[in-house]
Amino acid sequence: MTPTTSRSARLLGAILPLLFHTALVSAQTAPPSVPSETVKGDWRSLQVTEPSGRVRCQTRTVMMDLPGAAGTPATPVAGELSLSFYKDAKTLPKIQLRLPSQNDKPNVLLVKLSSKESHLMFLDTAAADAASVDTYQSAPQQLTTLLDVIRGQNTLSIFLDAKVPTPTLLRVSLKGSSASLDLMSTCTGRSSLLPTEFLKGLNTAVDLSNVQLSETNIKALLAATDAAYTASLTAGEDNAALAALRKQFAKLLNDEKNAQDAYNRAQKNTDDLRAALESRQQKLTSLRDELAQLQAARPGAVANIDNLKAIEAQKLAAYEPIRQQLIPFDNEVNRQEGRVDDARTDLANARQDVASSQQHLSNLRSRQSNARSELSSAESRKRSLDSDLDRAEWDVRRFDVERERRDYLDRSFQYRNAINQRNNAQSALGGAQSNLSSAQSTLSSLQSQLATCRATAGADCSAQEAQVNNQQNVVNQAAAQVQNLQWQINSANQTIQNEERQAEWQARSRYQDLQRKRDDIARDLQDTRRKISDLETEIRQIDFEIPRTESDIRNAESRVRSAQGYLRDAQAQLETAIQKRADMRKQLDWERLRGEYLTSKSNREKAVSDLAKADARTKELPSIIKDQEASVASAQKRYDASLPPTAQALAKLNGITAQLTIFRQQEADLVQRIAAAKQSFDTNRALYQALYNALKVL
Repeated sequence: MTPTTSRSARLLGAILPLLFHTALVSAQTAPPSVPSETVKGDWRSLQVTEPSGRVRCQTRTVMMDLPGAAGTPATPVAGELSLSFYKDAKTLPKIQLRLPSQNDKPNVLLVKLSSKESHLMFLDTAAADAASVDTYQSAPQQLTTLLDVIRGQNTLSIFLDAKVPTPTLLRVSLKGSSASLDLMSTCTGRSSLLPTEFLKGLNTAVDLSNVQLSETNIKALLAATDAAYTASLTAGEDNAALAALRKQFAKLLNDEKNAQDAYNRAQKNTDDLRAALESRQQKLTSLRDELAQLQAARPGAVANIDNLKAIEAQKLAAYEPIRQQLIPFDNEVNRQEGRVDDARTDLANARQDVASSQQHLSNLRSRQSNARSELSSAESRKRSLDSDLDRAEWDVRRFDVERERRDYLDRSFQYRNAINQRNNAQSALGGAQSNLSSAQSTLSSLQSQLATCRATAGADCSAQEAQVNNQQNVVNQAAAQVQNLQWQINSANQTIQNEERQAEWQARSRYQDLQRKRDDIARDLQDTRRKISDLETEIRQIDFEIPRTESDIRNAESRVRSAQGYLRDAQAQLETAIQKRADMRKQLDWERLRGEYLTSKSNREKAVSDLAKADARTKELPSIIKDQEASVASAQKRYDASLPPTAQALAKLNGITAQLTIFRQQEADLVQRIAAAKQSFDTNRALYQALYNALKVL
């Protein structure tokens, strides 16, 4: 016996007594106040008003079985699948499955939704004895899909022991489930029986690393789910209350916003004007301080310039005699530097001439080589063209247009066929015309006989009429044959003429092509001869220029050597002049005296320039200060004018804000409650997901 067969047998053993017990208990204990059920197929629905006044809408089915082996009937199971929905939607819908008690009952049942999806139901209450039932509850995971399956399928497949290789299948009848769910919608007054947005948020994955589980069972999971649902409802109600509160005070809030915006604009304007005033006041203070500093510093600056002038005169008196003594040495150095510069220029020019002439010589030799190569190719082409022209002229002379035309006609099948058709038609035409003439004579004789018959009173002329008609047909046929032969002759003549014209055109065209080819070759030969002449002229010119360019290179190289010698001599004399000047400068202490003089001169020039700038600034500052004082006064006036409007805007804002004190308190309470509800939802959602993950692996 397989495990599946064993489980089915045990379940069947528990079913039969339970069926009798359940029916007996139901008959003895059913209260008279229970409303009657509405039956739709295998489903029963009813509406129950609880003692608390809440209305519960419920639908259920007890039609379920275990499929038998091949060829055996299914075994009924005394279980019940029920769906409960509260009309006030303050409690989550419940889906329960009750099954006969089993000793080795599974903790998790697997409800097949599709080939890839399943829904889990967890053991909630184990049967206390063999006469009781095991109750399984659905977790709020994939409830929407499960409800769609119940509404749209014929049976619901539930695997009782999904972890074994061959699980036991429990089939639940869904006949009438769609109509029963429609009754639930009517009972609750809602088209959607499930809170889809809540379920979507509940099953959105969150971080579970900080969740601690004190117990792991379906009751804890459903408690967490109910708490999350209550928090969601509370948040929804409080959000609606907050929206209603804000709507109630919408006009006052809008007035406050407008007053706040007006105050912000007024205050910003006042702040901007105060900042502009302070900036202008600071600038005015800075200008006044600057003027005072310049006026106080001028006497010291004038005295400093006088002192610097005296120092400069003293340093110049010590430096000037030395400078005069060094003038001849400076002049000699300048003269020698000029000689060196001239020598370098001459050397550069000579080297440039050498490079330019060498490049020109290289270009000439390259042109010479290219011209000789082109000349060789042109002469080879000339010989080829001479031969081609001879052949082309021979082709033109020996071409016979009339012979070419005859050859074309001899080769033309259409031409020969047309000649034969015309000859045959002409041969047959004489006989056909003779036949036509004979038939016409016979017809004329028969017509005379018919006329004579018709002239005789009471004569029967039908035989004569028949003979005339028959002979008329003979005449028509003979005439048609003559006409057809004449058409054949005309058609053949047309074809012959067309082929003769085509032969004439083709012969003429070929003759003209030969003439054009001869003329093209003659023109190419003429162009080639002209090119040969041009190349020979260019080669002669290059042969003349190459020796002259080589002579230019030798002359330029000689100039280079001469310029190099002159440059060496000039550089040696420059070094001598520089050394003599350096020796004299050292002897006269020129570097120190010159440096002291230039420093004193620079100090004096800078002090004079600084004083001139300070005097110019001192002269313009009073006017600038006057303009700045006017600017400060204008800014002060604008700032003072902005204060009353700002104070008025603040007073208006404070008055409106005072009217919103109660609103602020109520709004704060609702916001706090919404935050607490969200926190409760988040906490219980994480607890639910952690419990679900733990339960599904048990």
